[in-house]
Amino acid sequence: MSDLDTAVKALDEKLGEGFKKYEAEVKEAGKASEKTAADVKAMAEDFEQYKSEAEARIKELEQGAADGYKSGEQASKSWGEEFTKSEDFQAFASKQRQNATVEVKNTILNGSVSAGSENGIVVTDNRGIIGNPLASLTLLNVVPTGATSGNNVEYSREKVYTNNAAEVAEGSASPESDIEVETVNDPVRDVSHFVTISRNSLDDVPAMQTFVNSRLLNGVRSRLQKQIIIGDGTGQNLSGVSVTGRHTDFTPASGDTSIDNIRKAKAVVQSADYDPTFIVMNPVDFADLELSKTSTKSYVAGSSITYVQTGLGNVPTLWGMPVVQSNAMAQGKFMVADSQTMMLMMRQQAQVEAFEQHGTNAASGLIMVRATVRAAFTVPLPNGIVYGDLVYSGT
Repeated sequence: MSDLDTAVKALDEKLGEGFKKYEAEVKEAGKASEKTAADVKAMAEDFEQYKSEAEARIKELEQGAADGYKSGEQASKSWGEEFTKSEDFQAFASKQRQNATVEVKNTILNGSVSAGSENGIVVTDNRGIIGNPLASLTLLNVVPTGATSGNNVEYSREKVYTNNAAEVAEGSASPESDIEVETVNDPVRDVSHFVTISRNSLDDVPAMQTFVNSRLLNGVRSRLQKQIIIGDGTGQNLSGVSVTGRHTDFTPASGDTSIDNIRKAKAVVQSADYDPTFIVMNPVDFADLELSKTSTKSYVAGSSITYVQTGLGNVPTLWGMPVVQSNAMAQGKFMVADSQTMMLMMRQQAQVEAFEQHGTNAASGLIMVRATVRAAFTVPLPNGIVYGDLVYSGT
């Protein structure tokens, strides 16, 4: 396409020079020579031909891109596809190499650095995953992601903010607002696991792709989500939102229902001047909330719960916020948060490795396949996150 574009531009310039010569001869002699007229005519015809061809090529490329987007054929490959189509894997499968290591270009967080929006619900591009039983709204769809090149992420976290902005007369001193910050260090941690398969499985590429996606991918995704919520920061754990200082505590009042408390938590986030964008609940708690009935057998939630169709399926919303149902959230706990108050920082994207040299694998015809990501979880603005008990426990 670039060669055709260059040819069109060159011919355009040549045609322009021909027209100048033609005009000069007409101005000087009253008419152009037969040769000049013939040359200009020939160049004009060539130009139109090249131009038509270029327009056709452009239209073809645009249509191809549109078709690829609609069908997903040109979308980012899944973990399994990238792994099985890599040169390392091909060499390993044909026994030309003793191991295979592939750093997957398509991030396990669905290839997006920041969250987008679809029908008011924060989601990321999920086209790259195939055979994924977790094809629903998850924490990894609503928590923004970034990148880090170090093994530790250091940042300033806001502790106290007092807004003293006020009207002042011309020439008078402006009032001083107070912002108290603290330095926080969140280390990068490895999240990894492996499984053992038979070497014969390498011959079945579609099965291998599904295996990598549905087992290795989902295993790491599940653990990351759990760490985002309840990681306690000790040992090799990430520091999740449940750690003291990384959220605003919510204390339910006696007599309030779970749906009452979620609405009140939303107000707490809004009172801190943040925009609550999602709720996280255990699936059992959400089912109990959704099925709760009054004495007249009508549903308590009523129209407060709606379902919005997205690329991730029907996503429930409560009080206007999408509900992430996650087993990472303990039963009886919940969270309401502004997604922009936190970020998952990726040190290394998904890396899939295959080895024969593990225990007695080589003798037994077995392969170890391991998946690893390296990430840190940061919470720069804990006042925009409310976490606590879903209902009053009486203690």
